[in-house]
Amino acid sequence: MGDPVIQVDHISKEYRAERGGRVLLGKRGMSDWIRGKRSEKITVLDDIHFDVDEGDSFGIIGANGSGKSTLLKIISGVTVPTTGDVSVRGRVASLLELGAGFHPMLTGRENIYLNAGLLGMSHEEVDLVFDDIVNFSGIGQFIEQSVDTYSSGMFVRLGFAVAAFTDPDIFLIDEVLAVGDEAFQRKCRTRIGELIEQKKTILFVSHDLDLVNSLCQKVLLLDKGKMLLQDFSSKVIDHYLHQIVDDEIPEDTSQPTYTVETGKLRATFNQGQIRLSYNGEQITHALQVYASTLIHRLWSDSNKLRWDSAEEENGRYRFTGISRRFPYTLIWEMEALEKDGIAMTLWIETSSDLSVQEFHTSVCLSTEYTHWETDHESEDFPPLEPSLLDWAHLNENYAPGRKLVATSDTLPTVRFESDMEDNPIRMTPINADYYENARVLQALRPGEEGHIHLPKGRHLYFSGTIRVGDAAGSKK
Repeated sequence: MGDPVIQVDHISKEYRAERGGRVLLGKRGMSDWIRGKRSEKITVLDDIHFDVDEGDSFGIIGANGSGKSTLLKIISGVTVPTTGDVSVRGRVASLLELGAGFHPMLTGRENIYLNAGLLGMSHEEVDLVFDDIVNFSGIGQFIEQSVDTYSSGMFVRLGFAVAAFTDPDIFLIDEVLAVGDEAFQRKCRTRIGELIEQKKTILFVSHDLDLVNSLCQKVLLLDKGKMLLQDFSSKVIDHYLHQIVDDEIPEDTSQPTYTVETGKLRATFNQGQIRLSYNGEQITHALQVYASTLIHRLWSDSNKLRWDSAEEENGRYRFTGISRRFPYTLIWEMEALEKDGIAMTLWIETSSDLSVQEFHTSVCLSTEYTHWETDHESEDFPPLEPSLLDWAHLNENYAPGRKLVATSDTLPTVRFESDMEDNPIRMTPINADYYENARVLQALRPGEEGHIHLPKGRHLYFSGTIRVGDAAGSKK
């Protein structure tokens, strides 16, 4: 780990919003005006603090209005904090907003030398990288024209090229890359990757979470000017995506549930999860029975899909859940078996080609389950320790298998089985983290060489059964 090159020490930023005649109709507008209150204080950033080490790539994410761009402007020196301090060590190249730093009456060539000079480069140093800048920007035929004739895309291409080829120690990038076309965005990603390999420090603000996840090691999540979470990129992004879903679609307790009963077993489907009860006692826990897909290193859980379609035919239910962030739909079929069991078939239907790392279907059980058994091995579940911060796979043999059984001294046996032909499933027992506090029986389908390519269309996700109690081979 390098030394900090950016230190943000408990900064806050406040603005004064003037209250003039045009805002007298607002809440208390007239009374404030009469009493002499002509402005109000708006806090944009509140007690922000973090360090970025030399050579790190650091992302800042959050909803519109969360303070991301203001924070980047403070770090770059465009504006100053109201309280707190910022320390930056090294040459900084900033790409903050469209056309920033360009003189509209100067040509593209003249603006290259002007911007690079502001970054501390001599005319001779710019000469050495001038051709690289022009070639990367792709605007060579317009380089002698004044930039006030440039399109927004040309502005971005030239601005990025200047910033990326002037050998900065620190590169600050705001959302402006969203203006460029797809081909240029790919070039930018490649160039940012090259800068990362050169151990340059990158501070990156974007709504493109896939890009942030692929480029950044650590991420800061802002919410209404406050720090919500700072951690490794995948953890912060997953938290943010769950927050988006929870904020945009409030929990609706009126959502319908669908239940099948067989013997002592009761299975209830509700919004991408199945809750299992046996003889009146719930045996699933935490996430219940659910499915999840790993796409671009981000988990897409079934309970976060939009489930707005349910059909029933001859006792077999079919539910349809639509992903809000990836181009796929999950189709989940469920029906009761003759006694104390359910059959499930899951399909993933993609609206375009999709590459996934892996997907799984999981049964989350109470920690009263103490022993597990697969086709290949059998062990006790270890205790859940407070230090357990992530899910821990417990088996050593990852060969494909069909069954995974959990037993308990106080609860009925649970048997989870795959019936897929040419079975690609790895049946995996897991201890969930200490927070979720569950035993997990997981039917995992990993990708060959790290990914599964799903062309547009419908693909079998999982097919199998869950049997409980006597049907699972238990004496209970």
